[in-house]
Amino acid sequence: MGAALVLFLVACGCYLFARYDSKYTLVMTALFAVFLAAIILVRHFARRGSFDCDVPYVVTLCLTGLAFFIVFAPGTVPDEIYHFNAAYKYTDVWLGQETTDSSIAMRTDDLVFETEVLYSYHQDPNQSVPLLNRSSYRNTIQHASLFVDNADTIQQPVDSSYPIESNVPQLKLPSAIGILIARLLNLGAVPLFYLGRLFNFAYFVVLAVAAVRLTPVGRGVFKAISLLPMTLHLAASYSYDAGTIGLAMLFSALALRAILAEGRLGRSELVALACSAIALAPCKVIYSLLLILLFFIPAERFCSRRWGMAFKLGIVFVSFLVVVGLRYETFLNLLTGETEATTAQIKYEGVSEYYSLSSLLLNPVGTILLMLRTLEGLGDMYVFSMVGTQLAWFQGSLYAPDYVGIALLFLLAVSTVCCPEDDAVLPRGVRVALVSAFLVFVVALLFQFAISWTEAGADIIAGVQGRYFIPVLPLLLLALRGGMIRSSVSLVSKIEIAESLIGLLVVLRVFAIALTL
Repeated sequence: MGAALVLFLVACGCYLFARYDSKYTLVMTALFAVFLAAIILVRHFARRGSFDCDVPYVVTLCLTGLAFFIVFAPGTVPDEIYHFNAAYKYTDVWLGQETTDSSIAMRTDDLVFETEVLYSYHQDPNQSVPLLNRSSYRNTIQHASLFVDNADTIQQPVDSSYPIESNVPQLKLPSAIGILIARLLNLGAVPLFYLGRLFNFAYFVVLAVAAVRLTPVGRGVFKAISLLPMTLHLAASYSYDAGTIGLAMLFSALALRAILAEGRLGRSELVALACSAIALAPCKVIYSLLLILLFFIPAERFCSRRWGMAFKLGIVFVSFLVVVGLRYETFLNLLTGETEATTAQIKYEGVSEYYSLSSLLLNPVGTILLMLRTLEGLGDMYVFSMVGTQLAWFQGSLYAPDYVGIALLFLLAVSTVCCPEDDAVLPRGVRVALVSAFLVFVVALLFQFAISWTEAGADIIAGVQGRYFIPVLPLLLLALRGGMIRSSVSLVSKIEIAESLIGLLVVLRVFAIALTL
């Protein structure tokens, strides 16, 4: 069976070569065939007891993610240039370089790389939206050198101050450490960029693997979400979504463990729950809704009911203080809709007025209709882009066929089926609450983007993307996981193989098409 899957991938690669006529497609096909063969071999030896049961998942996650890491050129992942600069600013602070709200200190070679590579290819000359094409790879290769030629620092003007509230350490430190190591070793601009990317991806892998090992229910769900093409697309880049998704998975796993396990919670478990919740909350405030899981931890797991409630409320209160402390200006301006995003939109696009929270609340019927029109018109885009059929900057030429999205949605559905190695189910009351929490999240997300990205009077809400649903996707899938449908055979490993194959084929197709542009 394994050999047949590898041959299928090779056959698809040969078809892409015949259609798009690039020898590099064959090279990438051979590399991905080696990745898939390695994934299958590790699983074979794991079944024979040669490896720990989680090693195959780790190898699958790393190798499939590495394919995305290789194929997507610098800056072609959503918001990657912004996140690269934000991480770079951290290293300036550590090295004692001068930084201001309007500039950061960059090595001369890094500045040349940013100007001639990151900002050199766009879909629209008037917008800084990178386009993945042949020149993306050519420019990167032309600027590649192992060591830096000119390490003198220059003040580079930037559009953003990269404030700490939008670039919290728990999301930026991994990539910043990678950049710092490259700077200390005097590595060239291209190795520096990719080392920061690699550290960010490694951070996601650590968080995802920890979540899978810790959760007592839905291991297949967590694995399936972490292996989605969109998840790996973000994880194998500078995007802070890598850390956000990883921290959301980790907190959810710890909370589920506290809900389903027996006996009193130990000190280490309490500390882990508190730290993960407080770390997650300021990443994106809306994901604080995940903290609802705390209130389903049975009182019997604490030394007393009063202590248990105090612990839960204490975590929520501290998380709230951290969020408010970082974003107090946003909260002050919330009623008028003048958030940072709104201000930026008005500055660069000239939009005069956006929906405000007060206008939405004072017209509940109109607001409900606005949300329903948005879900009706864009719901399919949210779903398919969430799983990863629309990668890069929504580059139309790179869209995967709809049947790829349907296959990925089917695998997510299968991940909710109970099987011998993954048969635990949440209590019905918890599942109902999780569905409710997911629906609240959807409404809150639409509210947020109506206020910060949508011109007043618009028929649909702008700015929402499918990737924003990934951190809360475990809530929905675990809520749908009941005990009525069960499988007598192992499903988790089959889901992993299927998703890795789909991911490799999706990214191989992206590479083949990009070479023609």
